[in-house]
Amino acid sequence: MLVSAVADGATFSSLAARAAASRSAGGIRNWLRKSAKDCVIAERGGRGVKHPDRTAAVYHRLVPSEQNRSRTPGSEREALEEFLDSQREAIIRKIEGLDDATARRAPTASALSLLGIVKHCGLWERRWFQVVAAGRKFPGEWPEGDYTGMAEDFVVDENDTVEHWVGYYREQIEQSRAVVASMHLDTRCARPDLIECNLRYVWFHMIEETARHAGHADIIRETLDGSTGV
Repeated sequence: MLVSAVADGATFSSLAARAAASRSAGGIRNWLRKSAKDCVIAERGGRGVKHPDRTAAVYHRLVPSEQNRSRTPGSEREALEEFLDSQREAIIRKIEGLDDATARRAPTASALSLLGIVKHCGLWERRWFQVVAAGRKFPGEWPEGDYTGMAEDFVVDENDTVEHWVGYYREQIEQSRAVVASMHLDTRCARPDLIECNLRYVWFHMIEETARHAGHADIIRETLDGSTGV
């Protein structure tokens, strides 16, 4: 999904109308190709601002590649696992190659940093799968600990390092895999006092949340050093 897009000065509603007017599959494909050339990511003051070094910066694939077409998941569980794994790895890739000081920088209008995002994702990977789904308790940690709000999960300082938080995130991912392997998708989560849901809901939510932060990470990394790509 694009953060925002402007094509030939058109709004999303007019773009949708143009797409609807293309009745054939071929017409829709042509419209998508044309729109991709016109898309821009940044938006300031209601007008699209193009990247100074290229016509457009597009972060999604409009049409599945030949490789992806051949990777149809064999089950719902396999699909959930593969989609979440791809977003987890996208987060980690965005911080690779950066020193600690750069990873702690917040170069956009947001207060988010790449290291803060990785820290946040690791903490909530642990909380959703191990605490909410599996019912594990960790003394002094959420929700029993002195928790002042989600904003603190993104805060990093000179004591926070890329090595530590990437390592922590990967450790929690492995724990999550163990949790989901022991549960059916319809199994009710062990902490109904926090949220009444099943494992399927937790998995879908984590795909949604991790993908959202992967998009944040895309923009932050490009702002830091110009790197783009998924």
